[in-house]
Amino acid sequence: MIDWSLLKNLEHDAVLQVTFPNASQLGDTFYCIGPEAYVETWHISDSKPGRGPFITFAAWAPSIGAARRVLFDDLSTDDGALGTPPDALLLEPGFTSYNAGRRLAESGRFGEFFCTGAFAHPAARYQIAVGDRLTYYFRDPDEPLYAISIDYRGIRWCRLC
Repeated sequence: MIDWSLLKNLEHDAVLQVTFPNASQLGDTFYCIGPEAYVETWHISDSKPGRGPFITFAAWAPSIGAARRVLFDDLSTDDGALGTPPDALLLEPGFTSYNAGRRLAESGRFGEFFCTGAFAHPAARYQIAVGDRLTYYFRDPDEPLYAISIDYRGIRWCRLC
């Protein structure tokens, strides 16, 4: 079982093998760390042996395909799966729709935010990024939340709305 509160507050330089020694590698930089829990990593090629890879993103997603869509913008693997997101990652209990999430973000109670909509690239449609780490993903504004990512890089690239 994943402790999402711990994962949400993980340090930016967390080493995969130290933090999740039983992680299963699914791709070059893609690992499963537990049920519906995935991470993307980054490895410094000149780092000392045993150091890295570092966790750059974590995601709650109901399937590997949904996780690949979120972490790698890979639409072709998205299987349309839905699940129940962990309460520890939600802005408020029960928040699951794009419109409700946007209203919560716009309230200003959760810090800075940006949203994407129908005119964004298909892989980036209907996202709500809140604060410096959390992003919520929706396939359609009328469908429930299908994934949540946690960004450990400490950077938000652009403001979209």
